[in-house]
Amino acid sequence: MTNDDVLSPKQRSVLPIFCTQLNIEKACAEAGISKQTFYQWMKNPQFKRELWRMRRAIGTQSIEQLKIESKRAADTLTELLDPQNPPGVRRAAANDILNYVLKFRENESLLFEMYEED
Repeated sequence: MTNDDVLSPKQRSVLPIFCTQLNIEKACAEAGISKQTFYQWMKNPQFKRELWRMRRAIGTQSIEQLKIESKRAADTLTELLDPQNPPGVRRAAANDILNYVLKFRENESLLFEMYEED
C-alpha cells in the first residue's frame, strides 16, 4: 500500500468543503489549507477519486430532487395555460411546454439511436 492509497484524516475532513465550494481559493481558506496543498492532494489518485465520487453523489441527489419536483413544475406550466391568465403568460407557458417536449423528443431519439447501434 502506498501513501496514495490512504487519505489522511485532514484530507477526509476537507472533502465535503471542496464538494460544496467550487471556488478553490474560498474552499482552501475554509479548509485551512493552502492552494498548493490542495493541488498536491489532487495528485493523489485516491483523494481525487473520492472528491469526484462525493461530487457525483451530490449531483445525483440534486437530479433526483429535480425529478421529484418536475411534476409540480409541469403542473404549474399547465395551470398557466388557463384562459383566465393574460395572453402573454399563456403564450410563454405554451412555448416552454413545446420547447421541453421537443428537447425531450430529441434526447429520446439520441438515446434510441445509441441503443440501436449496440
